Amino acid sequence: MTKDLVPVVYHDFLVPETGIDAQIHTVSFDQLKHLVNTPLESESANESDAGSISSKGTRKTRSNSWDAKPPAILNELNNRTRKTLIYSTRGFTSNTRGHHIKEPFATLEEILDILPPTVGFDVEIKYPTIFDRDQWKLVPFAIELNVFVDGILNTIFAKGRDRDMVISSFSPEICILASLKQRKYPVLYLTRGGYLQLWDERARSLREAVHFAKTWGLLGVITVCNPIVACPKLLGTMKSHGMICGSWGGGNNNPENAKIQAEAGLDIIVVDRFALILRTLQENGNA
Repeated sequence: MTKDLVPVVYHDFLVPETGIDAQIHTVSFDQLKHLVNTPLESESANESDAGSISSKGTRKTRSNSWDAKPPAILNELNNRTRKTLIYSTRGFTSNTRGHHIKEPFATLEEILDILPPTVGFDVEIKYPTIFDRDQWKLVPFAIELNVFVDGILNTIFAKGRDRDMVISSFSPEICILASLKQRKYPVLYLTRGGYLQLWDERARSLREAVHFAKTWGLLGVITVCNPIVACPKLLGTMKSHGMICGSWGGGNNNPENAKIQAEAGLDIIVVDRFALILRTLQENGNA
């Protein structure tokens, strides 16, 4: 959520496009648009993919993606991010990886308006935990929790209509508030438990994650995939408590890992290589 309380669809807590390690709640949405919604009209007109003329003589709509050769404005954007923590840690920033995203920032309201109501949503609410604050060296203050959650929920209820949606978060406090403040959309607890040793007891193990979710009436738990792949029987233990079980992580892009988890009873799998994993699961009768 931005400084002016606009819920935005964005991956990170930091905004490297600023050229510094600015946290997203310290800039307004207009400032975000000014930073990265490029190219400008004058610059895009000079690019090779700036549009083409149809047989009727009308200009076709410009593609929303860059071509194989990134324009100069994107190179300038990349240069601006090189001294930031995200770039130095990953070697790229989420919004410019592959040089193919034209307009990376969108509000939650815009996405709910544009996409067909038949498209389901997992609204992952990102609010910094103590682990995130340490990992990304965040200043230890943010938008007040109730204001943060209310802003997102208000948008969901105003624009969600009959769309199928779930809410998820790595923050236990966000999960608690999202569950207490509404009952229309189920809430899932995202956890790294069983993979990383974390300070928060609720995030330290799968057992504690399940206990937390059950205590607060959450729908279930989505865990990092590594413990499940290593010991698929863990899913049976989790599901015995009446939990919906899912997994996330880079390992899920391996078809064999997806197959192992599906056969063990996994309900939800979060993947990047969607078509490949779907085809694998369909071939094995798990989708």
